[in-house]
Amino acid sequence: MARENQGLQIALIVFVMLTLILGVTTFVFYRQYEEKLTAANAANAERDKVKQDLGLAQKDVVELKRMIGFGASDTMQVIGDEFRKDMHVMALNRAQIKMPQGRDLPADLPEGERVYRKVLQHLNETILVKINQYLATAENEKAQLQKQLADRERDAGTRIAQHEEEVKKTGADLQQVAADFKKQASGLNAEKDRLLTERKEIEDKGNKKIASLQTSLAQQVKDTEKAQTVAVHIRDQIDKLTKQTFEIAYGKVELVNQRTGRVYINLGEADGLRRLTTFGVYTSATDDVTQVDVKAGIEVIEILGPHLSEARITNDKPGNPVVPGDVVFTPIWAPGRRIHFALGGLIDIDHDGQSDLERVRSIITTNGAVVDAYQDATGKVIGNITPETTYLVVGTPPDEKSRRDMRRGYTSLLEAAKTNVVRQIKLDELLQRMGYHDTNQVTRFGTGANPADFRPKPPPEGMPVSSGNVSPLFQPRQPSRGSRSTY
Repeated sequence: MARENQGLQIALIVFVMLTLILGVTTFVFYRQYEEKLTAANAANAERDKVKQDLGLAQKDVVELKRMIGFGASDTMQVIGDEFRKDMHVMALNRAQIKMPQGRDLPADLPEGERVYRKVLQHLNETILVKINQYLATAENEKAQLQKQLADRERDAGTRIAQHEEEVKKTGADLQQVAADFKKQASGLNAEKDRLLTERKEIEDKGNKKIASLQTSLAQQVKDTEKAQTVAVHIRDQIDKLTKQTFEIAYGKVELVNQRTGRVYINLGEADGLRRLTTFGVYTSATDDVTQVDVKAGIEVIEILGPHLSEARITNDKPGNPVVPGDVVFTPIWAPGRRIHFALGGLIDIDHDGQSDLERVRSIITTNGAVVDAYQDATGKVIGNITPETTYLVVGTPPDEKSRRDMRRGYTSLLEAAKTNVVRQIKLDELLQRMGYHDTNQVTRFGTGANPADFRPKPPPEGMPVSSGNVSPLFQPRQPSRGSRSTY
Protein backbone atom coordinates (compact mmCIF):
# COMPACT_ATOMS: atom_id res chain seq x y z
CA MET A 1 0.00 0.00 0.00
CA ALA A 2 2.88 2.33 0.87
CA ARG A 3 4.53 1.60 -2.46
CA GLU A 4 1.30 2.43 -4.33
CA ASN A 5 1.04 5.78 -2.50
CA GLN A 6 4.70 6.50 -3.26
CA GLY A 7 4.10 5.80 -6.97
CA LEU A 8 1.07 8.09 -6.98
CA GLN A 9 3.14 10.83 -5.35
CA ILE A 10 5.90 10.46 -7.95
CA ALA A 11 3.35 10.56 -10.77
CA LEU A 12 1.73 13.63 -9.26
CA ILE A 13 5.11 15.38 -8.96
CA VAL A 14 5.97 14.53 -12.57
CA PHE A 15 2.55 15.79 -13.69
CA VAL A 16 2.99 19.08 -11.82
CA MET A 17 6.50 19.59 -13.27
CA LEU A 18 5.26 18.90 -16.79
CA THR A 19 2.40 21.34 -16.24
CA LEU A 20 4.82 24.08 -15.07
CA ILE A 21 7.19 23.47 -18.00
CA LEU A 22 4.26 23.61 -20.46
CA GLY A 23 3.01 26.86 -18.88
CA VAL A 24 6.45 28.52 -19.03
CA THR A 25 6.95 27.40 -22.63
CA THR A 26 3.53 28.70 -23.61
CA PHE A 27 4.23 32.08 -21.95
CA VAL A 28 7.62 32.44 -23.70
CA PHE A 29 6.14 31.62 -27.12
CA TYR A 30 3.21 34.02 -26.54
CA ARG A 31 5.63 36.76 -25.47
CA GLN A 32 7.74 36.30 -28.62
CA TYR A 33 4.57 36.43 -30.72
CA GLU A 34 3.57 39.77 -29.18
CA GLU A 35 7.06 41.24 -29.80
CA LYS A 36 7.03 40.12 -33.45
CA LEU A 37 3.54 41.56 -33.90
CA THR A 38 4.63 44.90 -32.39
CA ALA A 39 7.70 45.02 -34.68
CA ALA A 40 5.53 44.29 -37.73
CA ASN A 41 3.11 47.09 -36.84
CA ALA A 42 6.01 49.53 -36.38
CA ALA A 43 7.46 48.53 -39.76
CA ASN A 44 4.09 49.10 -41.45
CA ALA A 45 3.77 52.52 -39.82
CA GLU A 46 7.29 53.45 -40.98
CA ARG A 47 6.47 52.29 -44.50
CA ASP A 48 3.31 54.45 -44.56
CA LYS A 49 5.29 57.46 -43.32
CA VAL A 50 7.93 56.94 -46.01
CA LYS A 51 5.20 56.76 -48.66
CA GLN A 52 3.63 59.95 -47.32
CA ASP A 53 7.00 61.77 -47.29
CA LEU A 54 7.70 60.56 -50.83
CA GLY A 55 4.35 61.91 -52.01
CA LEU A 56 4.99 65.29 -50.39
CA ALA A 57 8.47 65.45 -51.94
CA GLN A 58 7.04 64.65 -55.39
CA LYS A 59 4.43 67.43 -54.94
CA ASP A 60 7.18 69.87 -53.96
CA VAL A 61 9.18 68.93 -57.08
CA VAL A 62 6.13 69.47 -59.32
CA GLU A 63 5.41 72.84 -57.67
CA LEU A 64 9.06 73.92 -58.04
CA LYS A 65 8.97 72.96 -61.75
CA ARG A 66 5.82 75.04 -62.17
CA MET A 67 7.36 78.08 -60.50
CA ILE A 68 10.33 78.09 -62.90
CA GLY A 69 8.06 77.60 -65.95
CA PHE A 70 8.08 73.85 -66.63
CA GLY A 71 5.44 71.16 -66.67
CA ALA A 72 5.10 68.35 -64.17
CA SER A 73 6.10 65.76 -66.80
CA ASP A 74 9.28 67.57 -67.88
CA THR A 75 12.42 65.63 -67.05
CA MET A 76 15.62 67.04 -65.56
CA GLN A 77 17.28 66.65 -68.97
CA VAL A 78 14.64 68.91 -70.59
CA ILE A 79 14.94 71.45 -67.75
CA GLY A 80 18.75 71.36 -67.98
CA ASP A 81 18.68 71.92 -71.78
CA GLU A 82 16.32 74.90 -71.41
CA PHE A 83 18.45 76.32 -68.59
CA ARG A 84 21.60 76.16 -70.72
CA LYS A 85 19.74 77.81 -73.65
CA ASP A 86 18.59 80.65 -71.37
CA MET A 87 22.13 81.20 -70.07
CA HIS A 88 23.45 81.20 -73.68
CA VAL A 89 20.82 83.73 -74.80
CA MET A 90 21.69 85.94 -71.82
CA ALA A 91 25.38 85.86 -72.80
CA LEU A 92 24.56 86.72 -76.46
CA ASN A 93 22.31 89.64 -75.46
CA ARG A 94 24.99 90.98 -73.14
CA ALA A 95 27.59 90.81 -75.91
CA GLN A 96 25.31 92.84 -78.25
CA ILE A 97 24.88 95.74 -75.79
CA LYS A 98 26.87 98.78 -77.03
CA MET A 99 27.98 101.11 -74.27
CA PRO A 100 29.22 104.73 -74.76
CA GLN A 101 32.94 105.32 -74.87
CA GLY A 102 34.52 105.02 -71.45
CA ARG A 103 31.60 102.97 -70.05
CA ASP A 104 31.71 99.23 -69.33
CA LEU A 105 29.03 96.77 -68.33
CA PRO A 106 29.33 95.07 -64.94
CA ALA A 107 31.36 91.86 -64.85
CA ASP A 108 29.51 88.79 -66.07
CA LEU A 109 28.29 86.21 -63.55
CA PRO A 110 30.74 83.40 -62.71
CA GLU A 111 29.89 79.99 -64.08
CA GLY A 112 28.98 78.62 -60.64
CA GLU A 113 26.48 81.45 -59.91
CA ARG A 114 24.46 81.23 -63.13
CA VAL A 115 21.08 80.35 -61.64
CA TYR A 116 17.73 82.01 -62.21
CA ARG A 117 17.74 83.97 -58.95
CA LYS A 118 21.28 85.33 -59.46
CA VAL A 119 20.49 86.09 -63.15
CA LEU A 120 17.48 88.23 -62.14
CA GLN A 121 19.59 90.19 -59.67
CA HIS A 122 22.34 90.62 -62.28
CA LEU A 123 19.86 91.82 -64.93
CA ASN A 124 18.43 94.27 -62.43
CA GLU A 125 21.88 95.75 -61.75
CA THR A 126 22.69 95.86 -65.50
CA ILE A 127 19.46 97.72 -66.30
CA LEU A 128 20.19 100.34 -63.64
CA VAL A 129 23.71 100.83 -65.03
CA LYS A 130 22.34 101.37 -68.58
CA ILE A 131 19.79 103.90 -67.31
CA ASN A 132 22.47 105.95 -65.56
CA GLN A 133 24.66 105.86 -68.67
CA TYR A 134 21.80 106.95 -70.94
CA LEU A 135 21.00 109.86 -68.59
CA ALA A 136 24.65 110.92 -68.50
CA THR A 137 24.83 110.80 -72.33
CA ALA A 138 21.62 112.86 -72.64
CA GLU A 139 22.90 115.50 -70.23
CA ASN A 140 26.17 115.71 -72.14
CA GLU A 141 24.39 116.14 -75.49
CA LYS A 142 22.09 118.79 -73.99
CA ALA A 143 25.09 120.74 -72.68
CA GLN A 144 26.76 120.58 -76.10
CA LEU A 145 23.60 121.86 -77.84
CA GLN A 146 23.26 124.73 -75.38
CA LYS A 147 26.92 125.65 -75.95
CA GLN A 148 26.42 125.68 -79.74
CA LEU A 149 23.36 127.92 -79.35
CA ALA A 150 25.28 130.36 -77.13
CA ASP A 151 28.16 130.49 -79.64
CA ARG A 152 25.83 131.29 -82.52
CA GLU A 153 24.04 134.00 -80.56
CA ARG A 154 27.42 135.53 -79.65
CA ASP A 155 28.55 135.50 -83.31
CA ALA A 156 25.29 137.14 -84.40
CA GLY A 157 25.71 139.90 -81.84
CA THR A 158 29.27 140.57 -83.00
CA ARG A 159 28.25 140.85 -86.65
CA ILE A 160 25.38 143.25 -85.82
CA ALA A 161 27.74 145.49 -83.89
CA GLN A 162 30.19 145.55 -86.81
CA HIS A 163 27.48 146.60 -89.27
CA GLU A 164 26.20 149.33 -86.98
CA GLU A 165 29.75 150.68 -86.65
CA GLU A 166 30.13 150.80 -90.43
CA VAL A 167 26.85 152.73 -90.76
CA LYS A 168 28.13 155.40 -88.35
CA LYS A 169 31.36 155.85 -90.29
CA THR A 170 29.71 156.29 -93.69
CA GLY A 171 28.54 159.88 -93.75
CA ALA A 172 29.75 160.97 -97.18
CA ASP A 173 26.92 159.79 -99.27
CA LEU A 174 23.61 159.67 -97.41
CA GLN A 175 21.79 157.80 -100.16
CA GLN A 176 24.50 155.26 -100.51
CA VAL A 177 24.66 154.97 -96.78
CA ALA A 178 20.89 154.57 -96.57
CA ALA A 179 20.90 151.98 -99.33
CA ASP A 180 23.79 150.13 -97.78
CA PHE A 181 22.11 150.36 -94.39
CA LYS A 182 18.85 148.94 -95.70
CA LYS A 183 20.70 146.21 -97.51
CA GLN A 184 22.75 145.34 -94.48
CA ALA A 185 19.70 145.58 -92.20
CA SER A 186 17.74 143.27 -94.48
CA GLY A 187 20.60 140.79 -94.47
CA LEU A 188 20.93 141.01 -90.72
CA ASN A 189 17.21 140.44 -90.23
CA ALA A 190 17.34 137.43 -92.53
CA GLU A 191 20.35 136.10 -90.66
CA LYS A 192 18.62 136.76 -87.38
CA ASP A 193 15.50 134.91 -88.52
CA ARG A 194 17.64 132.05 -89.74
CA LEU A 195 19.46 131.90 -86.40
CA LEU A 196 16.17 132.01 -84.51
CA THR A 197 14.81 129.24 -86.72
CA GLU A 198 17.91 127.17 -86.12
CA ARG A 199 17.64 127.85 -82.41
CA LYS A 200 14.02 126.67 -82.36
CA GLU A 201 14.94 123.57 -84.36
CA ILE A 202 17.74 122.78 -81.95
CA GLU A 203 15.42 123.26 -78.95
CA ASP A 204 12.69 121.10 -80.53
CA LYS A 205 15.22 118.40 -81.33
CA GLY A 206 16.58 118.48 -77.78
CA ASN A 207 13.09 118.38 -76.26
CA LYS A 208 12.11 115.42 -78.45
CA LYS A 209 15.25 113.55 -77.47
CA ILE A 210 14.67 114.32 -73.80
CA ALA A 211 11.05 113.12 -74.08
CA SER A 212 12.24 109.94 -75.80
CA LEU A 213 14.80 109.33 -73.08
CA GLN A 214 12.18 109.95 -70.39
CA THR A 215 9.85 107.44 -72.04
CA SER A 216 12.68 104.92 -72.26
CA LEU A 217 13.57 105.63 -68.63
CA ALA A 218 9.96 105.04 -67.51
CA GLN A 219 9.88 101.73 -69.40
CA GLN A 220 13.19 100.70 -67.87
CA VAL A 221 11.89 101.57 -64.38
CA LYS A 222 8.75 99.54 -65.05
CA ASP A 223 10.83 96.57 -66.22
CA THR A 224 13.03 96.92 -63.13
CA GLU A 225 10.02 96.91 -60.80
CA LYS A 226 8.64 93.86 -62.59
CA ALA A 227 11.98 92.05 -62.25
CA GLN A 228 12.12 92.97 -58.56
CA THR A 229 8.58 91.63 -58.03
CA VAL A 230 9.50 88.35 -59.73
CA ALA A 231 12.68 88.10 -57.64
CA VAL A 232 10.74 88.66 -54.40
CA HIS A 233 8.14 86.04 -55.41
CA ILE A 234 10.85 83.49 -56.18
CA ARG A 235 12.61 84.26 -52.90
CA ASP A 236 9.35 83.78 -50.96
CA GLN A 237 8.72 80.44 -52.66
CA ILE A 238 12.29 79.29 -51.91
CA ASP A 239 11.82 80.33 -48.28
CA LYS A 240 8.67 78.21 -48.07
CA LEU A 241 10.45 75.22 -49.60
CA THR A 242 13.56 75.47 -47.43
CA LYS A 243 11.96 76.48 -44.12
CA GLN A 244 12.53 73.78 -41.47
CA THR A 245 10.69 73.57 -38.13
CA PHE A 246 11.47 70.01 -36.99
CA GLU A 247 13.20 69.95 -33.59
CA ILE A 248 14.81 66.87 -32.03
CA ALA A 249 15.58 66.46 -28.34
CA TYR A 250 19.28 66.50 -27.38
CA GLY A 251 19.30 64.32 -24.26
CA LYS A 252 17.21 62.26 -21.89
CA VAL A 253 16.58 61.75 -18.18
CA GLU A 254 18.64 58.89 -16.71
CA LEU A 255 17.55 59.03 -13.06
CA VAL A 256 14.89 60.86 -11.00
CA ASN A 257 14.79 61.53 -7.25
CA GLN A 258 11.25 62.81 -6.60
CA ARG A 259 11.97 63.26 -2.90
CA THR A 260 14.73 65.84 -3.46
CA GLY A 261 13.37 67.15 -6.78
CA ARG A 262 16.58 66.24 -8.63
CA VAL A 263 17.09 64.57 -12.02
CA TYR A 264 20.20 63.36 -13.84
CA ILE A 265 20.54 63.77 -17.63
CA ASN A 266 22.99 62.28 -20.15
CA LEU A 267 24.53 65.66 -21.13
CA GLY A 268 27.67 67.06 -19.59
CA GLU A 269 31.05 68.72 -20.01
CA ALA A 270 31.90 66.96 -23.29
CA ASP A 271 28.67 68.32 -24.81
CA GLY A 272 29.55 71.92 -23.88
CA LEU A 273 26.74 72.13 -21.31
CA ARG A 274 26.76 74.99 -18.79
CA ARG A 275 25.33 75.38 -15.32
CA LEU A 276 21.97 77.18 -15.07
CA THR A 277 20.94 75.95 -18.53
CA THR A 278 17.18 75.25 -18.54
CA PHE A 279 15.48 72.42 -20.43
CA GLY A 280 11.93 71.43 -21.16
CA VAL A 281 11.07 67.80 -20.37
CA TYR A 282 8.99 65.78 -22.87
CA THR A 283 7.70 62.23 -22.89
CA SER A 284 10.05 59.53 -24.16
CA ALA A 285 7.93 58.89 -27.27
CA THR A 286 8.44 62.46 -28.54
CA ASP A 287 10.08 62.76 -31.98
CA ASP A 288 9.28 66.43 -32.65
CA VAL A 289 9.05 68.70 -29.61
CA THR A 290 7.14 71.34 -31.62
CA GLN A 291 4.16 68.99 -31.83
CA VAL A 292 3.71 68.23 -28.09
CA ASP A 293 3.45 70.17 -24.82
CA VAL A 294 6.24 70.31 -22.27
CA LYS A 295 5.54 68.25 -19.14
CA ALA A 296 8.09 69.88 -16.80
CA GLY A 297 11.04 72.25 -16.59
CA ILE A 298 14.52 71.60 -15.18
CA GLU A 299 17.64 73.72 -14.50
CA VAL A 300 21.19 72.32 -14.54
CA ILE A 301 22.90 72.90 -11.17
CA GLU A 302 26.00 70.71 -11.43
CA ILE A 303 28.15 69.18 -14.21
CA LEU A 304 29.14 65.71 -12.99
CA GLY A 305 30.98 64.21 -15.98
CA PRO A 306 31.49 64.20 -19.76
CA HIS A 307 27.91 63.07 -20.32
CA LEU A 308 26.22 63.43 -16.93
CA SER A 309 24.70 66.43 -15.13
CA GLU A 310 22.45 67.05 -12.15
CA ALA A 311 19.43 69.33 -12.49
CA ARG A 312 16.62 70.49 -10.27
CA ILE A 313 12.95 70.32 -11.22
CA THR A 314 11.68 73.92 -11.46
CA ASN A 315 8.08 73.12 -12.35
CA ASP A 316 6.12 69.94 -13.05
CA LYS A 317 2.64 68.49 -12.87
CA PRO A 318 1.78 66.04 -10.06
CA GLY A 319 -0.39 64.02 -12.41
CA ASN A 320 2.41 63.70 -14.98
CA PRO A 321 5.77 63.46 -13.14
CA VAL A 322 9.25 63.29 -14.66
CA VAL A 323 10.35 59.68 -15.16
CA PRO A 324 13.56 58.04 -16.48
CA GLY A 325 13.59 57.92 -20.25
CA ASP A 326 11.91 61.33 -20.74
CA VAL A 327 13.74 63.51 -23.28
CA VAL A 328 14.98 67.08 -22.68
CA PHE A 329 15.20 69.97 -25.16
CA THR A 330 15.85 73.72 -25.19
CA PRO A 331 15.86 76.03 -28.25
CA ILE A 332 18.74 78.15 -26.88
CA TRP A 333 21.41 75.43 -26.57
CA ALA A 334 22.76 72.68 -28.83
CA PRO A 335 25.74 70.34 -28.36
CA GLY A 336 28.92 71.70 -29.96
CA ARG A 337 27.52 74.99 -31.33
CA ARG A 338 26.07 78.34 -30.25
CA ILE A 339 22.51 79.31 -31.14
CA HIS A 340 21.97 82.87 -32.43
CA PHE A 341 18.84 84.93 -31.62
CA ALA A 342 17.21 88.23 -32.52
CA LEU A 343 14.53 89.95 -30.39
CA GLY A 344 11.70 92.06 -31.84
CA GLY A 345 8.71 93.89 -30.36
CA LEU A 346 7.94 94.39 -26.67
CA ILE A 347 9.71 91.60 -24.74
CA ASP A 348 7.35 91.11 -21.79
CA ILE A 349 7.65 87.87 -19.80
CA ASP A 350 5.02 88.44 -17.09
CA HIS A 351 2.53 90.35 -19.32
CA ASP A 352 2.54 93.44 -17.11
CA GLY A 353 3.10 95.84 -20.01
CA GLN A 354 6.73 96.53 -18.96
CA SER A 355 9.77 95.55 -21.02
CA ASP A 356 11.82 92.57 -19.78
CA LEU A 357 14.41 92.87 -22.57
CA GLU A 358 17.52 92.79 -20.38
CA ARG A 359 16.15 89.85 -18.43
CA VAL A 360 15.51 87.80 -21.58
CA ARG A 361 18.94 88.72 -22.97
CA SER A 362 20.50 87.53 -19.72
CA ILE A 363 18.55 84.23 -19.90
CA ILE A 364 19.73 83.62 -23.48
CA THR A 365 23.40 84.49 -22.90
CA THR A 366 23.50 82.54 -19.62
CA ASN A 367 22.56 79.43 -21.57
CA GLY A 368 25.48 80.00 -23.99
CA ALA A 369 23.47 81.51 -26.87
CA VAL A 370 24.14 84.82 -28.69
CA VAL A 371 21.80 87.79 -29.27
CA ASP A 372 22.59 89.16 -32.76
CA ALA A 373 20.00 91.97 -32.83
CA TYR A 374 17.31 93.55 -30.64
CA GLN A 375 15.24 96.73 -30.25
CA ASP A 376 16.19 99.13 -27.47
CA ALA A 377 13.71 101.21 -25.45
CA THR A 378 13.35 103.75 -28.30
CA GLY A 379 12.70 101.07 -30.93
CA LYS A 380 16.11 101.40 -32.61
CA VAL A 381 17.55 98.12 -33.88
CA ILE A 382 20.89 97.27 -32.27
CA GLY A 383 22.91 94.72 -34.25
CA ASN A 384 22.02 92.86 -37.45
CA ILE A 385 20.25 89.64 -38.43
CA THR A 386 22.57 87.38 -40.45
CA PRO A 387 22.17 83.96 -42.11
CA GLU A 388 23.68 82.50 -38.90
CA THR A 389 20.71 83.75 -36.85
CA THR A 390 18.53 80.77 -35.91
CA TYR A 391 15.44 82.38 -34.35
CA LEU A 392 13.69 85.75 -34.35
CA VAL A 393 11.90 85.88 -30.98
CA VAL A 394 8.70 87.91 -31.49
CA GLY A 395 7.25 89.69 -28.48
CA THR A 396 4.18 91.93 -28.44
CA PRO A 397 4.10 93.68 -31.85
CA PRO A 398 3.73 97.49 -31.90
CA ASP A 399 0.35 99.00 -32.77
CA GLU A 400 -0.74 102.34 -34.19
CA LYS A 401 -0.19 103.98 -30.79
CA SER A 402 3.44 102.86 -30.59
CA ARG A 403 6.40 105.06 -31.54
CA ARG A 404 7.23 105.33 -35.21
CA ASP A 405 10.79 104.16 -34.55
CA MET A 406 9.42 101.10 -32.74
CA ARG A 407 7.18 100.21 -35.72
CA ARG A 408 9.98 100.81 -38.22
CA GLY A 409 12.49 98.76 -36.24
CA TYR A 410 10.01 95.89 -35.84
CA THR A 411 9.23 95.89 -39.57
CA SER A 412 12.93 95.98 -40.49
CA LEU A 413 13.61 92.94 -38.25
CA LEU A 414 10.77 90.98 -39.86
CA GLU A 415 12.05 91.84 -43.35
CA ALA A 416 15.64 90.91 -42.41
CA ALA A 417 14.41 87.60 -40.96
CA LYS A 418 12.50 86.88 -44.17
CA THR A 419 15.50 87.77 -46.35
CA ASN A 420 17.88 85.55 -44.34
CA VAL A 421 15.31 82.70 -43.96
CA VAL A 422 15.28 83.01 -40.15
CA ARG A 423 12.59 81.13 -38.24
CA GLN A 424 10.20 83.16 -36.06
CA ILE A 425 9.13 81.98 -32.62
CA LYS A 426 6.87 83.70 -30.09
CA LEU A 427 8.35 84.65 -26.73
CA ASP A 428 5.87 82.50 -24.76
CA GLU A 429 6.59 79.52 -27.02
CA LEU A 430 10.37 79.94 -26.54
CA LEU A 431 10.05 80.03 -22.74
CA GLN A 432 7.64 77.07 -22.78
CA ARG A 433 9.94 74.91 -24.94
CA MET A 434 13.01 75.63 -22.80
CA GLY A 435 11.10 74.80 -19.60
CA TYR A 436 11.59 78.28 -18.15
CA HIS A 437 9.67 79.02 -14.94
CA ASP A 438 9.55 82.50 -13.43
CA THR A 439 10.31 81.89 -9.74
CA ASN A 440 10.70 85.61 -8.95
CA GLN A 441 7.42 86.92 -10.28
CA VAL A 442 6.36 90.15 -8.54
CA THR A 443 2.70 91.06 -8.05
CA ARG A 444 2.21 94.81 -8.31
CA PHE A 445 -0.64 96.76 -6.69
CA GLY A 446 -2.04 100.17 -7.42
CA THR A 447 -1.87 101.95 -10.81
CA GLY A 448 0.79 99.56 -12.19
CA ALA A 449 -1.11 96.39 -11.25
CA ASN A 450 -1.75 93.66 -13.83
CA PRO A 451 -5.40 92.43 -13.79
CA ALA A 452 -4.27 88.96 -14.89
CA ASP A 453 -2.46 88.49 -11.53
CA PHE A 454 -5.78 88.56 -9.65
CA ARG A 455 -7.79 86.15 -11.78
CA PRO A 456 -8.53 82.68 -10.35
CA LYS A 457 -6.30 80.02 -11.88
CA PRO A 458 -6.92 76.24 -12.05
CA PRO A 459 -4.54 73.96 -10.15
CA PRO A 460 -1.48 72.69 -12.11
CA GLU A 461 -2.90 69.16 -12.25
CA GLY A 462 -6.15 70.40 -13.85
CA MET A 463 -9.68 71.00 -12.66
CA PRO A 464 -11.01 68.27 -10.29
CA VAL A 465 -13.58 65.89 -11.76
CA SER A 466 -16.40 64.32 -9.78
CA SER A 467 -16.04 60.59 -9.08
CA GLY A 468 -19.79 60.09 -9.40
CA ASN A 469 -20.32 59.25 -5.69
CA VAL A 470 -22.45 62.15 -4.43
CA SER A 471 -23.68 62.51 -0.87
CA PRO A 472 -27.44 61.95 -0.47
CA LEU A 473 -27.64 65.50 0.87
CA PHE A 474 -26.88 66.77 -2.64
CA GLN A 475 -29.13 64.41 -4.63
CA PRO A 476 -31.55 66.10 -7.06
CA ARG A 477 -34.90 66.74 -5.40
CA GLN A 478 -37.81 64.67 -6.72
CA PRO A 479 -41.52 65.47 -6.28
CA SER A 480 -43.47 63.13 -3.99
CA ARG A 481 -45.71 60.62 -5.59
CA GLY A 482 -49.16 62.00 -6.12
CA SER A 483 -47.99 65.54 -5.56
CA ARG A 484 -48.85 68.16 -8.19
CA SER A 485 -46.21 70.57 -7.01
CA THR A 486 -43.41 71.47 -9.38
CA TYR A 487 -40.89 71.26 -6.50
